[in-house]
Formats: sequence, C-alpha cells, structure tokens
Amino acid sequence: MIRGCIPPPARGKHLCTVVGSADTQYNLGRNIDASDVVIRINDAPTRGFERVVGSKTTHRIVNWVSVRVWAGMQTVKLSELRYPYQKNAFDPSVCYNVTCVLGDADENMYRLLRLARERHTALKIQLMPSLVRRSVSSCMGGVPSAGRKAVMFALHLPSCRRPVRIINFAPDCCGKTVSYKYYHNNASAWVCCSSGREPMSDEYHLYQKLSHTGLTELVWSPPYLMHRVPTLVETNGGLFTACESPQRRICAFRKNSKERTIVVLTNGTQVRKVQDADDPRIFFHSGGYYMMNNNFYRLSILLLPYGREILLPFYRAKNMIPYSYNGKLHLLDLQKKLLWKGTLTPSHVELKTQVKVDITIHSSVDDGCHLEKCHLRAGTPGLITGNAVTGVGHCTSKSLPLRHIPFWWRIENMKKWNKKIVHTWPICNMDNALVDPSALFLDQGDFVLLATEASEEWNHKSTKYFNSMFRFSPGAPIM
Repeated sequence: MIRGCIPPPARGKHLCTVVGSADTQYNLGRNIDASDVVIRINDAPTRGFERVVGSKTTHRIVNWVSVRVWAGMQTVKLSELRYPYQKNAFDPSVCYNVTCVLGDADENMYRLLRLARERHTALKIQLMPSLVRRSVSSCMGGVPSAGRKAVMFALHLPSCRRPVRIINFAPDCCGKTVSYKYYHNNASAWVCCSSGREPMSDEYHLYQKLSHTGLTELVWSPPYLMHRVPTLVETNGGLFTACESPQRRICAFRKNSKERTIVVLTNGTQVRKVQDADDPRIFFHSGGYYMMNNNFYRLSILLLPYGREILLPFYRAKNMIPYSYNGKLHLLDLQKKLLWKGTLTPSHVELKTQVKVDITIHSSVDDGCHLEKCHLRAGTPGLITGNAVTGVGHCTSKSLPLRHIPFWWRIENMKKWNKKIVHTWPICNMDNALVDPSALFLDQGDFVLLATEASEEWNHKSTKYFNSMFRFSPGAPIM
C-alpha cells in the first residue's frame, strides 16, 4: 500500500476509468466508452472530440476555475481554445445530468458555489467526501491537481472494482510538441512551463506506484516526437544502422542498398564483415551484445564483435524482433503473430516454446496515418522497461508497398506467457517517405530512435538514403 493512501477495500463490480485532459495524438474514445463509470475533469469536452476521448460521462471532478466562471467571476480566453470547443466553453450544462463533485473546500469556494447555483439553477454539484479529501492530501504533498482528486475519488467509489483505469494522463507538457490540453491550441502553451502549476510529474509517479500495487491501471501513452538529431554516425552510405547505445560504441549497418553485407564497427573502426546479411539488430543478452542478421532467406545471431555466426531455424522470415527478458531470448514475428522463447549462448540457440499473440491497433487522430490496412513489420529490438517491452516497427501499405509508416509497439504483463497482446500506435509526424527503424534506447528519460530515411520510394532511381536519430519525450514516464 502507498504510504498515506487509505482507499477502502474494493467491493464494486464496475469497470471505472478516469480520463485526463492531456493532448493526445490517438483515438481513445471506444476504449473509454467501454467502461461502466467514466470520470472526467472540470468541463473537459466530449462534443466534437468523441473519437479522441469518447462521449460517455458519469462523473466530473470540478475545481475553482469552473465554479468561478459559472459564478460570473472569471472570463474565458476563447483564443486559447480549439474549435469546436470555443462555442461551448465552460458550459454549465456538463453538470446538469451527471454527478459533479467539487474538489475544493473552503468558505470562499462555498460562496462561489452559491453564486453559481443562483445563476444556473440546474447545476448539480456535491461536495467531495472528507475521507477522499484526506486521502488526496495524505498520499503526497503539494497543491493537488483535479486529476489527483479524480483518481482518489474513483478509488473510494463503492461501485468501482480494482484496478481503476487511468487514461490520457501525462506528467507535464513543458518542452513538448503538444498543447496544454487536448481542447486547447498553442496559445495556452505558456501554462505548461509556468511556475505555479501543480506537481504533475510527482503526481504521475504516484499513479505509477498505485499501478504497481494493483489499485490502478495506468494506460500507456505513446511518446511525443521532439526533434531529429542532425548527425548520426558516418557509414559511407550504409543503411539500417544499429548500435548498442546512443554513444554508438558498437554499431552495425548494411554496406549499401545493392550489396547484402553487414559491416561491424567498434568505436568507429571497422572490425568485421558478415556476408549474405541484412537489417542488423543489436541487443543485450546475458552480459554481452548480440547482433541478429535479418536476411529474408538466412537469419542468424552472433556475439559481437567476433562470435561465431549461429543460423536460426527460419526461412523466408522478415525482420524478427529480438529481446532478452529474464535471461531468455525472445523472438517476435508480427506478420505471423508468433512469439518464441528459448536459450541463447555464444555458440548455441534453442527456441523451446512459442505462443500466438494478438495485435491491437490504436488509431491516430490523423486520418491520413493508420495501420489497419498494411503489413506490420519489425524494426528495433525490444526495449525492456519494467514489466513491459517497447519497440518501433514499420508498416508497408498494400496500396503503397514502398512507403513505410513507423509505429510504436508494446507488450505489457510480460510475466503472463500465454496471454500476449501487442499494442501498436502509428507515428504520424515523420517527414520522409520511408522510415526504417533499427535501434531504440533510453537516454536521460527520453526515447532515442535510430532509423534509415529515404527521400522517396525505396529503390527508386533518384532515392537518397540517410541515417537519422530522433528523440522522443515519453507521453508517460517509463514503467
């Protein structure tokens, strides 16, 4: 139990979801509306944003800002809001037919609430129970956000079962390519870095801890693209650069677009070539760095830099995803929806068990970027973060087979071998026609992605290829 938090034992049967107001890039509406109880924050709108945040609302947690507006004591800056929300900003009718709970409790707030009820007689706002208020303040210090109050309210709601789902929350928006809230535009971005904000990152770490106890389920948010790093590593025209870390002490790349030869570098010096090889991937396992050769007709693994090449028992397999978890080698094939597990030593590979995986495709708010009608293919090795593995793949469309759309993939609940679901989210704001991801790292709290880009379609006569590095800020802290 989190020290200071005192939620009562769960006795309800309803699936409860707390919906945050972070600026999301993905359509979460159907997922949210599948809940029995949906708790929203302040006057966060649903009309016009149904695909993003759903339409169902059973409860709202409101704070002093909403009450001051309804009491006629504060005006709304419409210029900071997105259309279509501008027409219905701070509409008091959001508290006419659902249970609204006031999270603030002092004499001034009670006075404002009386004024608001006089102006809008249909307002239905109740006070937050004292037990919930004590839990909000005792779990952690600082001025609590309405989001923290909403989470603690859900944990105390008798009808809710555990875990309570937390969706569309983020630690903060400062320095990211997102707006203050999903219904705000860039004019309110100044709020993200203002000194008077609630301790959003600290609160998010509280939600993480609650998730680790099983009280909540913190639904993962894909990272935000921050910027492209100008330079990578000089490979003399090489493709699909894979390295062991952002420092690039050990790297491998395909020599060029015509020759299937992998070149291995240590500290920038060539130490080895692997013939009849393609799409190298480097991953850490049992104290050493291994490289997978993803040649369509000849897959192999070798210990870097000089280990013996070990052939894998696959033929006509493309872009297998390797990762190491609990001392075991895992190989994921997204196209065949299979996951293998086995042992790996410098001289031997044995794949002992396999399991079918289900793939859940999450859609983007960008209608021109989707994964539903394309071939999901691998990219980077899996990156282990807590009890989950994350990576970046790419998809080739049937209509445009040589144009790739990169995507995040993630498997949670790693300990449950027989119940594997691969969640995927498209990455829609890349500039070039082809992005072929090859390595993913964590660096100072951010994701760093290595990828080969192309100026236009693959294998076109005028196509130019170049290796790039991208930095992503996590939509949610790494768990």
